[in-house]
Amino acid sequence: MRILLAGAIVLFLAAPLAQAQMSNGNGGAAFNGMERANDPTREMMVRFIDASRMTLTGNQQLLAALGQSQEAAAMGERAGQLTESMTRRAVEETLETQLRGVTASTKALAAGGQAPVAQLEQGLASLAQAVAQYDQLMKDLPEAKAAMNTMRQVSKTDTPTFFMLRSLSSSTASLKKEIRAVAQAAQNAGAKVPEALLAM
Repeated sequence: MRILLAGAIVLFLAAPLAQAQMSNGNGGAAFNGMERANDPTREMMVRFIDASRMTLTGNQQLLAALGQSQEAAAMGERAGQLTESMTRRAVEETLETQLRGVTASTKALAAGGQAPVAQLEQGLASLAQAVAQYDQLMKDLPEAKAAMNTMRQVSKTDTPTFFMLRSLSSSTASLKKEIRAVAQAAQNAGAKVPEALLAM
């Protein structure tokens, strides 16, 4: 990823000069498309969306199994709204919804909520996949944040993607803490928990 980011930053830094040299017609539009395609932080947003969608899917499966149909529907609705063009507020709401869904499942299980074990295990499997995706994001976060800082110095702007990158470390830690709690609650309810969740 280091080589790709370095190359993308070079292209980004060259953007003002190249853009000034191009006309406002189709050439300018073509360059703008190339600039967006080479945004070194864009891949991180795409992967964040994938990890978020997997978390929301796991939440939806657990909540549906526990009879929390309204909350389950909210998880599915949020998952359907995830796009690369999300606003900062949408990123915030996505982080909040993921955490709320896991916490709701934990509370329902702790209160003695009954659910088919197979359905609980399906939800836990989805959460385990989400954790793996978030762990990989965290490995690449330092380089992505370095690229972000360079881009911000040049563009003097902030973006929802930059906000996501700044929030990722703390939000992932909070989410994994809640996932550990729901995994323990599901195990107490008789579900087989993926090793990856037990090892966190």
